[in-house]
Amino acid sequence: MKIVILVNFFLFSMVFLESSSIKNDMFDQEEIINYQKIFGNDYTKALNFIKVNKKFINSALDNKKLDKSILVSVLFPERIRYSIISDYVETEINENLYTSFGSEYVDFSIGYFQMKPSFIEKIEAYLISNEELNSFFSTTMKYNAKTDKEIRKERIIRLKSFNWQLKYAEIFYYIVESKFDLEKYDTIEKIEFFAAAYNFGFDKSQEKIEKTITETYFPYGNSYPGKQYSYSKIASFFYINNYKSIFLY
Repeated sequence: MKIVILVNFFLFSMVFLESSSIKNDMFDQEEIINYQKIFGNDYTKALNFIKVNKKFINSALDNKKLDKSILVSVLFPERIRYSIISDYVETEINENLYTSFGSEYVDFSIGYFQMKPSFIEKIEAYLISNEELNSFFSTTMKYNAKTDKEIRKERIIRLKSFNWQLKYAEIFYYIVESKFDLEKYDTIEKIEFFAAAYNFGFDKSQEKIEKTITETYFPYGNSYPGKQYSYSKIASFFYINNYKSIFLY
């Protein structure tokens, strides 16, 4: 009887140790992913963009009731994507199709932080439904244009502006803060949640956004069959490894 108990205990211990080893290997594997090395020159270009535009970013986001480190980290992977795909985007064709037919017909990434027209439409729709944010960002909702087609054209012009993209990013930040319960998150968890909401959609539920944090669809999207990475993890990697050296020194 004692022998059986000892054997079972030994087997249980081996299984437990093996399981622990696997889990540790998984965490270690996640920790040692070096996105700066993986994306190489595209990562370097993204860093240089942030460095060159640091003063402009500071003037646009400082003295606001937001954590700039979170927002910049969330936007950073889009600069990597921009560097990777910029040579292959038929921007003018897409702009004309969107202006004529809307985001239901064609939706595409544009501008400094690769925002889609549908993303801006969702921001505008949320502002309409939220009285507090609407009053704070009322000018964002105003267009000189009158018809839907003219408004879409003006929206595209705004999306080409660095200042407007930062303004939209700021509004996105406040929407996420007002819509979701983030008190339980530390800074890294906040960055990864914000990044998932930015990449997959802030119109999703909190549970859904949390689940997408580790999904690997960057940089080519979910239909690409090759090796890809987590948008959220790249955002937190930038925060841990690069943000302070750019903005705090």
